[in-house]
Formats: sequence, structure tokens, C-alpha cells
Amino acid sequence: MPGIAIVEDEYIVALDIKGFLERTGYSIAGVFSSGEDLLDRFAELDPDLVLMDIKIRGGLDGVETASLVHKRYRKPVVLLTAFADDETIARAKITQPFGYIIKPFEERELKTAIELALYRAGMERLLLESEERYRNLFHEGISGNFLADEEGLVIEANPAFRALVGIGPGDALPRLGTIVPDGTALASFLKTVASGRRLELVELPLRSVDGRALVVLANAAAIRDASGRFAGLRGELVDNTERRRLEERLFQAQKIERRLRLADLHA
Repeated sequence: MPGIAIVEDEYIVALDIKGFLERTGYSIAGVFSSGEDLLDRFAELDPDLVLMDIKIRGGLDGVETASLVHKRYRKPVVLLTAFADDETIARAKITQPFGYIIKPFEERELKTAIELALYRAGMERLLLESEERYRNLFHEGISGNFLADEEGLVIEANPAFRALVGIGPGDALPRLGTIVPDGTALASFLKTVASGRRLELVELPLRSVDGRALVVLANAAAIRDASGRFAGLRGELVDNTERRRLEERLFQAQKIERRLRLADLHA
């Protein structure tokens, strides 16, 4: 079962909470009377959740301690307090608590808050892991990955994109209209993406910021806001310049070969 840390400076209250949690099946990572004591052993104990009284011993109150737990360890905190004044609640909101229970509370209320907090924390952890995987794929990809807004301004790009279009790590990102010289082709490209179609392996001419004429294969899909409105696109560019040059050379060689064959036939 998940391990829970209890921060409560009233000894009897702390024992009551500890006893209830153990009867319910939770393990107790530790019981502390101050925020400093919790933080000193947090990494060692690695609790899954913290039950935090707001008025505790030491130089840090529960709100300040909860804020540090959130920033350093991204673990859920449920605040327990006898105070429900506007100022305390406003301070508590900043720490993004996973629950706020007013004393005295029923055991069922505490169990519900714990279960909901653990569930929410698990979902957020999965989301963060998914986002991290996507971020790694985006930034470490060998293709030129980018995000652009609805007007074609590139707002994020990976190193491969920067290298492709000829800009350094600290340089400003360009508009697509700056690097795609064929305005008609770009307009058609953006219109198609905005309409909802996913584009795959569309060939586009590209002029890098440092003046190189390139040919790229582009994949792109729309990004939409909460209301479904087109808000930009995500895409990737693959340099196809050398392949196109080789194809052109092969085509020219085949033309010359055909001419020579025709000349031999008429000789």
C-alpha cells in the first residue's frame, strides 16, 4: 500500500491519524511535528503522499512546507487544518494541494481525500511521463521537428530543424513563409492542414536562412485549441535535397543514353 507521511504537531491527533491509516491498510512513512523534520528525511523515506497540518512546529508552517514538497519532489499533499479563513485558503491554493480538509473531520472524509489525491497524482505522473517521452522524441529526433502557430510562426523546434534551416541554438525561429519561398505551395500546405487533413511526405522547396536551396519532405498535422479552432501545426521536415539531385542526374544520364541509342540506330 502507499506510504503516507504525517506532519502534525499535536501528538494525540497524530497518533489517531496514524492508527486509522494503519487500520485502513496504508503504510506510514513517518510522523513529524515540523516541516523541517519532514524535509530532512523526505528523499530517504520517499512517501507517496503527505498529510500536512498548517499550524506546525518549526520555522516553516504547513503551507510553506507543502510548497517545498511540491517544488522539490512533485508529491501530493493533503492539508489538514482548523483554519478556513480567506487568507489561509489563498496561501494554500498557491501550493496546489491535492486536498484541503477542515478539522474536525470524519475518517471516511480523510480516506476519500487520500484516495482521490493518490489517483490524481498517479494520473499526473503518467501524463508527465508521456510528455517527457514526447519531448525526448521531439528534441532528439533526426528529422526537423517543429511547432508553428496559426500564422506560420515557428514557436518551437529541435536541433535538427535549426541545422536544416541554418540557424544556431540562440537564434530566433523563423516564419515558415521566410524559409518556404513558394508562397502558393505554402498557402496550400497551411490551408490543407487547417482543414483537418494530415499531410505526409509532401515535397516542398525550402530556402535556408543562410541561403541554401533545399528540397524537403514535410509531414504535418493541425493543433487545435479547446474549442476546436485551428491554433497551429506540428510537423517534421526531412532533407530530400541530395536524393532529388541524384534523381535529376540519373534522369539526365538516361536522356543522354537514349539520345546515344537513337544516334546509333540512325548511323
